[in-house]
Amino acid sequence: MLDQIGALLLANGLAVRDWDGRITEHGRFHPLAFDNFPGFNAAMSLSYLQSVLHATDDATLRETYDQCLLMKDGPDDCFEAGFIEILPFTDYLSEPGLYIGREGCSTNYNNVSMHMLSMRTLVHEAHDPELRALYAKSLDEDVFRATDEPRQIQLQHNAFFDFVFAAHKPLGPGTDGPAFDAVEDGVCMLRQFPASKAVVAIERDPAVLEPYCKDRFDRDTGGTAKEVADRCIRNFVWWGDPYDLRECGAVDGRVEVPTDYLLAYWMGRYYGFIDASM
Repeated sequence: MLDQIGALLLANGLAVRDWDGRITEHGRFHPLAFDNFPGFNAAMSLSYLQSVLHATDDATLRETYDQCLLMKDGPDDCFEAGFIEILPFTDYLSEPGLYIGREGCSTNYNNVSMHMLSMRTLVHEAHDPELRALYAKSLDEDVFRATDEPRQIQLQHNAFFDFVFAAHKPLGPGTDGPAFDAVEDGVCMLRQFPASKAVVAIERDPAVLEPYCKDRFDRDTGGTAKEVADRCIRNFVWWGDPYDLRECGAVDGRVEVPTDYLLAYWMGRYYGFIDASM
């Protein structure tokens, strides 16, 4: 299936076409497509095709990946996207476009989630040490610890993202060591999960409900990310806006799936951040 997906993307110039042949609204993965931000699109296209390579080790795809995405032999607009200047896709990773608006208040948290998954795939599956180092650096500096962004991911109390970063952070000489703070935050957030994901009303601390700015839907949003205990019950908490101030109402008879907790928990167990006694 991955092989088919890779072939389809290449045949369509890194685009997704609908039944009538038209490219879908958000279906362009070329870095300079005008429907998104270059680093976001570059990471997604690189990670999609790297996943195909990881599963198939297809020689033709490898050549295309090296020459058309990584451009190891120089700039080449293989997909005839029509842009005057096209650089190696990796050159765009520093511009993911995640934190939008004043102090990041208009951030799209669906994009944050998608980009974190793209970057995790790239770091995890890269066999070339130089590429892996480049991807890990971008995951750290452009995404998780983007220190010039007030809403950088390391401040969002997101256990899944905490563990993604901690598991793929470079260690050893020349680094600042293991991501102890991220692991501690992730474990703490998992401990705050309710025993049941029945959709009940959440009485939140008034201190976290003070409006700070407007989000991308022109709704009031907070200035500090809420911890899990203060977030509404939803189907997948890691996708959501941790600054959301909307009321957490009950829905009788509704119980959400525990996928968000289980994904982060078992990732933590796999990498040794959590043990059975915890």
